[in-house]
Amino acid sequence: MKKGRVIAGAVFGTLSIACFVFATTFLFSAIAEANASGDAGQGIALIVVIPIALMVYGGQLFTGVISLLCMAGGLKSESRPIRIVAWVFLVAVVTLFVVAIALITYLFLRQ
Repeated sequence: MKKGRVIAGAVFGTLSIACFVFATTFLFSAIAEANASGDAGQGIALIVVIPIALMVYGGQLFTGVISLLCMAGGLKSESRPIRIVAWVFLVAVVTLFVVAIALITYLFLRQ
């Protein structure tokens, strides 16, 4: 049973990582484009880009929490490979949560 939960946790952890990568790439490429062009249209486009990126970060949070809940059972497994996979995904998902919170905080506090 723990193997199935770890596999489900790995799938949701991978989705969480993909959401983080997509949102960060999407957001920072739009910001770089707006800063490079200086066009007012690019600045207005950020009004649409920022909420979309925040929604994707929300998807990261949702899938990450599911992954953490699934991986919690794998940490107590007797099988060493299952424990290793559970720890790797647990650390990766929590680290990306912290980085996402730091990025969002930086963007909102930036002048």
